[in-house]
Amino acid sequence: MKFLPLSRRGGRFRDVAVLVRDLERYHSTVQRVFARCDIPMFLDRREPVSHHPLAELTRNAIRTVAFDWRESDWFAALKTGLLPAREEEIDELENEALARGWRGRVWNERLRISESPNRPRDNDRLRDLEQRLEKLRLRIIPPFQKIATAVRLHHSRLTGAELAAAIRELWQDLRVEETLQKWLERDSQNSFGPAPESIHSTVWDQMNRWLANVELAFPAEGLSLREWLPILEAGLTSLTVGLIPPALDQVTIGTIERSRNPEVKLAIVLGLNEGVFPEMPSGSGLLTDGDRIDLERFSLPGISPRANG
Repeated sequence: MKFLPLSRRGGRFRDVAVLVRDLERYHSTVQRVFARCDIPMFLDRREPVSHHPLAELTRNAIRTVAFDWRESDWFAALKTGLLPAREEEIDELENEALARGWRGRVWNERLRISESPNRPRDNDRLRDLEQRLEKLRLRIIPPFQKIATAVRLHHSRLTGAELAAAIRELWQDLRVEETLQKWLERDSQNSFGPAPESIHSTVWDQMNRWLANVELAFPAEGLSLREWLPILEAGLTSLTVGLIPPALDQVTIGTIERSRNPEVKLAIVLGLNEGVFPEMPSGSGLLTDGDRIDLERFSLPGISPRANG
């Protein structure tokens, strides 16, 4: 790359900026190339929160209760990494659930394996498997059952405050904040990659503010969980977080509108094509052709539909 000679002459990676018009067209390629060349870099953009594990847990926990423990919602919540279970335990539980048809309200009852093998050795193995999966169920299901209990206590209709309280209790029971802190400490040891060390704490703050807004927007109106789902989804989709550079000496990559790069010694501009960079001005006018036709009836000058082009 062009800035490697600069670094060899005593320059710093932070003295270099890569500018683009649309970062979405380049970010995956840039990440791959920079990682291959062992060049530290920071993508200056806002990241959506909607697919962060905390958002996935919240969304699918509500969907699990709303749709009677449908397996797609239930296991999507279990696979977020925010539950007190190892990944291989969740995988084993899912495999057995698919093989034995465990779905719906069976999760609120003791798990039983009704298979009758011919050999005593297999019988012992199935008994051990049943006990192991039942212990796992008892460990992971109580926080979700509390949401179902809250729904029943409020006659299947929750206000914003009641829903927010149920979600906060879910987070508390699962010790989500502690897990996110562990992830933060783990990620802080790696200065490379797209996610800086502050993203998990930022998402935690964003999600808590989002719950506060739910309480304010629906202080007294009760809705069923299925009615809440599109409202919650709209709120989660709108959340984004601005990322903080995880290291001091790294190349900044961003758009010309967003990134601020004072005193850089080398700026590399990608996609310097006519109509892209610089960007063509928008061709839309203040008035539509229909508006101009209507105004032309009053014989006003300079308002022909062709004038809009």
